[in-house]
Amino acid sequence: TASGTVTLTSSLRPDTLMPLIAGKDEATLQSALAAAPGVAQATVHLWPFWVHRAPNDPAKITVVVE
Repeated sequence: TASGTVTLTSSLRPDTLMPLIAGKDEATLQSALAAAPGVAQATVHLWPFWVHRAPNDPAKITVVVE
């Protein structure tokens, strides 16, 4: 018998992910994120609406893990 608290965390880390997604198009981003282990759902938002690729500079990419 055991008791305690368990905290589950994702192995997906935004700081390591950003350089891998830099410069990729929306379809590539969506499929890559959806295929990542432990990811149940991934949503890609590119802004403004005329942008079709992630920025080449990882500092301009925002990743939110929920």
